[in-house]
Amino acid sequence: MRTIKSLLAAIMTVVMIVCMSVSAFAAYEEIIYDDVHDMYGATLSEVNLHYIRFVDKLGIITAHNNGSFDPSGKLTRGEALKIAYRMLHYGYDELADYESTATSFDELEGGDLADTSMILPYVAWGEDYQLVSGEYVPEKKFEADRFISGEEFITLITKTCGIATGEDNASEYEEFQTIILEGSEVDASVESINREQAAIIVARAMLYDANVGTVDSEMFSSFRDFDGNLLNCLATNIYGCNITTLTIRATENRPMNYEGVTKEVLLSNGVQTDIGADLSEFVGYNIDVIYLDKDHSGTFTEDEELITYQIASPIVNKVPLTEISVNSFSSLSGTSTSSTYAIYSNTMLYLNDDIWPLGDVYNLTKAVSVVNFKTPTLITGRPNLELTFIQHGTAENADVVLATEWIPGKLMTVTDNYISVYSYYDGSVHVYDDNDIVFKGIANPQSGDYVNFYLASGKLHLSAGTVEEMEKIAVTTVNGIDGIRDSAAENPTKYYAHSFVNKPTMKIKEVVGPVVAVLDSTRTTYLAYEEKKATEDVAVEILDITANANTAKVKVRAIDGGKESDLTVDLARISSKDGVIDKGDLYTYYVTAGEKVVMEEIAPVKTVAIETKDYFILDGGRKVLKTEGYISDTEGLKSGEVVLYMDAYDGVWASYEA
Repeated sequence: MRTIKSLLAAIMTVVMIVCMSVSAFAAYEEIIYDDVHDMYGATLSEVNLHYIRFVDKLGIITAHNNGSFDPSGKLTRGEALKIAYRMLHYGYDELADYESTATSFDELEGGDLADTSMILPYVAWGEDYQLVSGEYVPEKKFEADRFISGEEFITLITKTCGIATGEDNASEYEEFQTIILEGSEVDASVESINREQAAIIVARAMLYDANVGTVDSEMFSSFRDFDGNLLNCLATNIYGCNITTLTIRATENRPMNYEGVTKEVLLSNGVQTDIGADLSEFVGYNIDVIYLDKDHSGTFTEDEELITYQIASPIVNKVPLTEISVNSFSSLSGTSTSSTYAIYSNTMLYLNDDIWPLGDVYNLTKAVSVVNFKTPTLITGRPNLELTFIQHGTAENADVVLATEWIPGKLMTVTDNYISVYSYYDGSVHVYDDNDIVFKGIANPQSGDYVNFYLASGKLHLSAGTVEEMEKIAVTTVNGIDGIRDSAAENPTKYYAHSFVNKPTMKIKEVVGPVVAVLDSTRTTYLAYEEKKATEDVAVEILDITANANTAKVKVRAIDGGKESDLTVDLARISSKDGVIDKGDLYTYYVTAGEKVVMEEIAPVKTVAIETKDYFILDGGRKVLKTEGYISDTEGLKSGEVVLYMDAYDGVWASYEA
């Protein structure tokens, strides 16, 4: 973790987020049926698909085990009776041991239901609850496998929902049928109905509230009427369908400094649940959890079933440094063209997914969330910290602020499975398996690519870097800070202030160009410069060297292939760890676009290591990748004490037995 000075110096670019319902998505949309999805030529409307997903989620009319729903499959009388049972029984088990087996359709009485019939307990239950009757069926045939007619299904669902028939209740009876049949293309005259039509009717029936008089699409996620009252319907009374708004605190892939996050999301009420998707990018956002409230407590708990969810999409505004203000040295504010946002003592604050601040090192009034800028003028330099302000209410205070520090870097070694990235901030090198890399805008990473990156939750996040190529540079000093500009450009006054040069091979004032300036994310300050390459790196052994005041004649031999070459090198462009250049030393060299030779030492490191195809594992578990030009003195993989020849970027060019 960095000091207060370097952290406060980081804040120049701010990302502001206002939580607004621009678009919503839900887990209903995650359910895809092989025979319903567009790629299979389905003709179902989105509304009907929503009904199907709803009754499937509740377990009333479920998809088949092969991933299909069979929307056009006709419904039998036996299947319809099972649906009626499930509408009144949350979390049903197949009804095998119903307390009564007496029916009007017993085969011993001339009917068609044997004692071993799988449908018998449902028929017995249906007769007990007056949903089924054999009174007017002289032949006592239930005919479980016969397709159910529109009239029979409508009557069954109406009775299941407790709507009485008869003249005394004619208006409610007619209203109920109008509501549940809307969009189904079913009436009493149809000879059979299919599973899609049944799904429409049952879904609407589950939400029927006599005091509301309609069913609209919003009710399938809110379960509330137009006044915000919970519906008095089967979905709420039997299944406990409810909705609550919580905040995503962490995810399994992004623990945000929480310990023991083992499920897909950790919510603000402490509940962990598998939600059906990786919501790592939505940490800090509000989420509407739509669930089955088993105990009717109004609280979502870990033992309750999540039906679906909805998240509000934010609007993002970038705010420049000139629009950031410090209030009483205890809060940070940013202003966009539309709103003002602030960090106060109730704000949860994270830096690269770690609680920020974590201690007194940040000179904060509390170790929780208050930023105390005792010296506001320190907000200079290091502008790669992006702050994402997330507001849940109407107050200007941010509830959550996610700070991300993008570090300018360069890809050094890229294998089939691993990438090493070099940091221009501190010269550190990070090696990650590509399974632990999140690529943003990088399709085909190559050695030498400039990147921005940050490390969080065990992942390396990579995005394309920002560089400026300059043909002829001029050196400028402003307030004691060296900077460069391209004097050959159309706008030669454009100036890049110099913040960092890590492990420089020469002084900035000695560079003539062309060069590559590695810029920060605001393109106003450069972090380091490199002379533009005309060739790739070659690893060589020094055979002889003769130096004068400014240059050296160097005879070298390539360690791969043995080709010998004579080089003339400016001494300022030779980098040696101990300042001594001697015969037998190993170096890499390349030629710049300005026809200058740059040499960097490959230093021998004696260590204990385990070799794999792509890298060596050193003591402590650190990985160092093999370069593309790697050579070895033996066949097979080494294990134990070994001498590794490593460059300044932790790339291994050669290995030998110790």
